[in-house]
Amino acid sequence: MVEAIVLCFQLESCVLAMSGNHPEFANFLCNHLDCSMTQIDCDRIHAFASTNAAATPAALEAAQATLGCVFPPCYVALLQCTNGLTAQAEHYSLLLYSTDELAERNITYEVAQYLPDFLMIGDDGGGRGILISQGNLDSPVYLIGMGSMQWSDARCLAVNLAEWIQINFAIDPH
Repeated sequence: MVEAIVLCFQLESCVLAMSGNHPEFANFLCNHLDCSMTQIDCDRIHAFASTNAAATPAALEAAQATLGCVFPPCYVALLQCTNGLTAQAEHYSLLLYSTDELAERNITYEVAQYLPDFLMIGDDGGGRGILISQGNLDSPVYLIGMGSMQWSDARCLAVNLAEWIQINFAIDPH
């Protein structure tokens, strides 16, 4: 049973499938299972990227209210380390949006229309968005072309944000 629960945390869709279209049941699962098992390494983020001040509780609340969603715990923890960031790697650049930019970027790219229940949290500066699932569970990190916004074009970058941070926000395997 414990192995099944761990698998569910690694693959959020497992818990979501178990809860179907019943957010109350998903919340029940999260309240009775530790959905925030991963930790964000703020020191690693600050060493790798150009960071901003931490998001305030008011900014987090406002962004979630504007978007009409709940941010996963790992994403809240990331925003509490830095309210957006920029980074340059050898083969790509990275921009993670601040709480002030999230709504505009998600509306502009019609994320809610094409990928309901997802949130675009950044981009690679080359036409690809960084997306995570909304909700109470830590989400895998996905890379999707902003021109198509089709699930079939999605590529999983990491099991969750904490893992993605540990691999220095890797986007392309070079």
